[in-house]
Amino acid sequence: MGKLKDFLAAEGDKLLAEADAEAAAQRQWVQSVTALFQTLEAWVRAADTSGIIRVEADTVLSRDGETRVPRLRIEAGVRRVLIHASSRGVALKYDLPDDGTSRRSDGLVEIEGGPHTYRLFLFRIDGQDRWYLRTTGSNLRRLDQEQFENLVALSLR
Repeated sequence: MGKLKDFLAAEGDKLLAEADAEAAAQRQWVQSVTALFQTLEAWVRAADTSGIIRVEADTVLSRDGETRVPRLRIEAGVRRVLIHASSRGVALKYDLPDDGTSRRSDGLVEIEGGPHTYRLFLFRIDGQDRWYLRTTGSNLRRLDQEQFENLVALSLR
C-alpha cells in the first residue's frame, strides 16, 4: 500500500471531523457578526430620527478569500463608516472587565471612519456572544449603544 493510502486510512475520519468543525465554527462566526450588525443597524436607525443616515448591509469575501462575511456601511452625506468582520479568532489574550479573566477573543470586527479605527472583540461565554470595544490605547469595555453612537459620531465628523 502507498503511504497516502495508509495515511488516509489512519487519519481520514479525523480529517473529515476537522473540516466539519471548521465549517461549523465559520458558520457560528458569520451568525455572530450578522447578529451584531443587526443590533448596530437598529441603534443607528433609532438615533437617526431625521433620516440623514443611509445604512447598507452586504457581504464581502473574507481575508482567506473563501468565505463571505457581513459588512455594514453607514453613510451621512459623503462621510462613511465601514464596519467589517476582520478575523475569526485572535491570538492575543485580553483581560475581560466583567470578571478579570484573561482569554483569547473568538473574533474581531473593525470599525473604520475618517481617521479613526475601532475594534470590537467577540468573546463567546457560556454560549452567549459578548462584544467588547477597544479604542487606541484603551482597555476593553463592554459594547453598548451609547458607546457605539459616540464612536460613529466621531467617525463621521
